[in-house]
Amino acid sequence: MQPGLIAKTKEGLTVNVEATPSSDGPDWRDEDAFRSHYRSHGYAVARGLLPPELMDEVVACFRGEVKPYRGPILRQLSVRMEENKFSPEGFMTNTLLSVQDLAAEELKNFRRSSLEVLTHERVQRVLKSLIGEPAKCVESMYFEANPRGTITHPDHHFMDASIPGEMVAAWYALEDIHPGAGRFYIMPDSHLLGTDAPRFAHLKEFYEEYEALSLKTTGKFQDNASETNAALRVEHSRMLGRGLAELSFYAPLMRKGDVVFWGSRVLHGSLKPDDPSRTRNSLTAHYIGRSQGYVQYGKPAELYLQDVNGMPVHHLRPARLQKEG
Repeated sequence: MQPGLIAKTKEGLTVNVEATPSSDGPDWRDEDAFRSHYRSHGYAVARGLLPPELMDEVVACFRGEVKPYRGPILRQLSVRMEENKFSPEGFMTNTLLSVQDLAAEELKNFRRSSLEVLTHERVQRVLKSLIGEPAKCVESMYFEANPRGTITHPDHHFMDASIPGEMVAAWYALEDIHPGAGRFYIMPDSHLLGTDAPRFAHLKEFYEEYEALSLKTTGKFQDNASETNAALRVEHSRMLGRGLAELSFYAPLMRKGDVVFWGSRVLHGSLKPDDPSRTRNSLTAHYIGRSQGYVQYGKPAELYLQDVNGMPVHHLRPARLQKEG
């Protein structure tokens, strides 16, 4: 990693914000080296994986269709249908959840172009190498701005493959992400926390306590009030801040078309923006192997799959309609 800026997570932990792209990571075209890096460090950055023109198309459709839209859309934080909310600078602050479920005719081009990214042939190729079999997509999100940042967490507290730790997440840079826009960050090797790995062995007891608390409380997330869940997140955040104070995170420089892949046990989050005039247009998705089941909040979850560009994609809308019926 090249020297850059130093920032702090919401827990007060140190983040090294990369100023220029690292040259030490393997090229995604070298499948063996890329997979080895991912398995060893818990993540891998695929530089230039997707064509910039496709990224531009998604952002243009977002600005032309989603931002002017006046109807309710499913949101990531509340998991509720809400109308758009904007920052003083005019950026959407309530992140979209499940872009594949956007049924409104007015949003069709944004939905189509976003799914072209999430199911792109190159993405499927990388995922097959990382997982060991073809993948299916179980969740997606779209960010324009995130004024508060995101707390540090591993995904497996909330969702995972039926083989624990085998879910793969991907963060897609739809534009060159400015350091002040609230960079995505990750802790390399953190999938080894709670094990006897030499780097983390002295933290094993602490991390086992953290995992136990997190898994106990996230199992109740769906039944809790949003205020209760917010308080639990703060408790987890403070615990991490105390236990991992000696460690640091890495915020890779992400340029248009770059994609970072990471495993479900890897600690990650996003920084609070230093410059609210900057956007961080990006897509995030979670994938599991086609032979694997999907686990949400510690329980098996049914998938409603539709084929998109040769990849099965889970749609939440059929599940919601079934519950309403």
